[in-house]
Amino acid sequence: MVAMTPTASASAPAGPARQPPASPRGLSLAGELDFLATPRLWEALEPYLDGSADVVIDVTGVSFIDAAGCRLLMRAAGALPEPRRLVLVGASAHLLRVLEICGGLPGSRLVVA
Repeated sequence: MVAMTPTASASAPAGPARQPPASPRGLSLAGELDFLATPRLWEALEPYLDGSADVVIDVTGVSFIDAAGCRLLMRAAGALPEPRRLVLVGASAHLLRVLEICGGLPGSRLVVA
């Protein structure tokens, strides 16, 4: 099971043209990102995918990821409008390898910082 903690919240963009907000929004994850965790994680991620900011996910505490977790991250990145990105922070070698195998890396909107 994966634990989720919200991180910084961005303010709404000013005016009709979307301006990048002062800070990105996102979650910090810990535990196993597997098929059992993906429905709950998608529910938690969905509000962040409105395109008002890049979404940053701190995956430092993720101990395991399977193909379902990989697909969820790719789906979330794909749901963001251009030029927004899903940024993974603190990814382990295992997580990076699974994303690579699943076709998530390299990606235009899924990036590793």
